[in-house]
Amino acid sequence: MLTPRDAWQATLGQLQLQLNRSTFETWLKGSEVLAYEDGDFIIRVRHAYAKDWLDLHLRSQITEILGGILKRTVQVNFVVYLPNRQRLDPSDMGPLFANGPARPIAEPADDEESTAPANWLHEDAEWDPRVSYLRRSLGSEIEAPRNAMPLDRRFTFENFVTGPSNHFAHAAALAVSDAPGQRFNPLVIYGGVGMGKTHLLQSVGNKGQDTGSQVVYITAEAFTNELVESIRGQKTEDFRARYRSIDMLLLDDIQFMAGKTATEEEFYHTFNAICSQGGQIAVVCNQHPRQTSRLDERIRSRLEGGLLVDIQPPEFETRFEIVTVKASAQGVMIPADVAGVLAHCDTSNIRELEGLLNQVLARVLLTHEPLTIALARHIIDKNSGPEPAPRARRSGLTDVFEATASYHQLSLDDLLGKSRAKKVVRARQIAMYLAREETNATLPQIGDALGGRDHSTILHGYQKIADEMDDALRRELSAIRNQLHLFSND
Repeated sequence: MLTPRDAWQATLGQLQLQLNRSTFETWLKGSEVLAYEDGDFIIRVRHAYAKDWLDLHLRSQITEILGGILKRTVQVNFVVYLPNRQRLDPSDMGPLFANGPARPIAEPADDEESTAPANWLHEDAEWDPRVSYLRRSLGSEIEAPRNAMPLDRRFTFENFVTGPSNHFAHAAALAVSDAPGQRFNPLVIYGGVGMGKTHLLQSVGNKGQDTGSQVVYITAEAFTNELVESIRGQKTEDFRARYRSIDMLLLDDIQFMAGKTATEEEFYHTFNAICSQGGQIAVVCNQHPRQTSRLDERIRSRLEGGLLVDIQPPEFETRFEIVTVKASAQGVMIPADVAGVLAHCDTSNIRELEGLLNQVLARVLLTHEPLTIALARHIIDKNSGPEPAPRARRSGLTDVFEATASYHQLSLDDLLGKSRAKKVVRARQIAMYLAREETNATLPQIGDALGGRDHSTILHGYQKIADEMDDALRRELSAIRNQLHLFSND
């Protein structure tokens, strides 16, 4: 007689023929029947993402195939097989489990294999699509990530100065450090340069280490370099073992990996592995993930599914307290009027503000100059220098179109016309990009000037060029800009 396990294996066989290999191996490989009763199947899958994906995309197809094999109506429910799960008493697990092992469709012979695996709550189960529970399978043999960076012990929650611009980000990071891997996972901190993002990220890591967690802090660039080394040395499994067995991964400057396909693919599966075992992911980026062009859509979706917090430039009161706290950390009680002068400095970058303070204190400590308002103003004036020239955006749309057409050896009529030739379409998209970058024209204005096109077409062309940006394209744009300056100066 056909048992539930045999029916499921037959279903997998049909699915393997209907799905491409990567889809089958990622979401269905290793799945098995945990229990069956009166047409209801409980199917164990290896991780939460497989459960969600199968529920969304394949449930109806699987139900139809399985029902056809059994020639009856069936229902399929997917469950996740979690490591470290406490062994449960089957009598507490509802009617499907109340009578012990899963039942076959017809009574099997006495020597027939039981449908439910004997160790279905065993802690060594495989659950990740590319790697088993490495911490248990490899134990103490797992090396620490080679390019991981030591945490700076100076970065703590206690010495992070909070204000309206960063209070929520501070509270979110503190909550994550109190309960890693539970409510807010992943944590995404984004904002401009020098806003304190790395301080918060490392504060999470320092607190995690203090509580015994295995924490890895690394930049996206270092993560990429280590992956490249492992691929060259044919040691990618060692790389995965090092990263997928940790408790907390803190990744700085995630925007660096955008467009690096191999790095994004590896990080995506590392992300899934750590989260599936109850670990915490926290990342820092310079802008909202949605605004990071060329970032893998799967990674962007994972990040947007977590807690995203931004840090804004600090207001005067926060800058004033930062100056006071930083000076105190160096053993100097800075006068309020001097701190006020530094805090009023026209900078939103905390690193720049700290640099000014360090220069003032160095003059005081090394040359014994008095700590006065005059000294603070002298340092500010010395570092301000001439105002940087604003980026020129005074070119006209006609200049942009003529320069682009000239570079691509087209006529202006070709560029403005309706031709769908590949060369013309490409040049037209570049013209859309440059028109938005080099002029003050709005999208509708650019569209009107470029042959009466809709503003959405202009936005699409602009985004396509931005997403495909590489060294060759940058050189092409630079050459057109050089021609544009010649047109503008005529």
